[in-house]
Amino acid sequence: MAVSLKKSEVIIKQCEALSQLVAKFNKDVENMIAITTNDMNYLLSSIQENIKETTSIVMNDLNEWEEIKKNLSTTIIQGKVVLNVGGREFLTTVETLTKEKNSFFTGLFSE
Repeated sequence: MAVSLKKSEVIIKQCEALSQLVAKFNKDVENMIAITTNDMNYLLSSIQENIKETTSIVMNDLNEWEEIKKNLSTTIIQGKVVLNVGGREFLTTVETLTKEKNSFFTGLFSE
């Protein structure tokens, strides 16, 4: 009977030790989840900010493109075009600018 009581006490102590390990493990898992969640939220915020900035840049580029297109369309006089490149003006024809298909100027002068 004494042996069985000692065995029972050993089993109880082992169960208590196991219970403590499980509690520590659960706490560590909760901490890791909290840290990972914070990291993910930071990355998501960063991605959202980058998307907003990129969208803004693209919209500005699009507006600039439309403005350039509008300005170029008003400079066409009798098939001639005046290009202002770095403050220097060049005079050429639409035909010359659109000789090459699928070029920048072909796109600008297409309706």
